[in-house]
Amino acid sequence: VIVQMLRTNKTIVLVDIFENEMGEEVTREFAEMLKENTTLKRLRTDNNKMGRGILDMIEALRVNTTLQSITFGK
Repeated sequence: VIVQMLRTNKTIVLVDIFENEMGEEVTREFAEMLKENTTLKRLRTDNNKMGRGILDMIEALRVNTTLQSITFGK
C-alpha cells in the first residue's frame, strides 16, 4: 500500500523502513516506485532481507534523479 502511495507522492521526502524484513518482492516494488517518484529525497532500508531485489533498486537509481540518500546496510 505504501509503495502505491509513494508513486504519486508530492510531499513525503523521507521514508524509513529500517528492519521491516520487507523481502525481495517488496524490494522490487520499491524499485519500481523509485522510477516514478520525483519527491522522495531520502530512503532508509537498512537491515531488510532484500535478496536479489537489491539489483532492481540499483537499476532504479539510474532513473531516479531526485533521491539524494539511500542506505542499505545489512
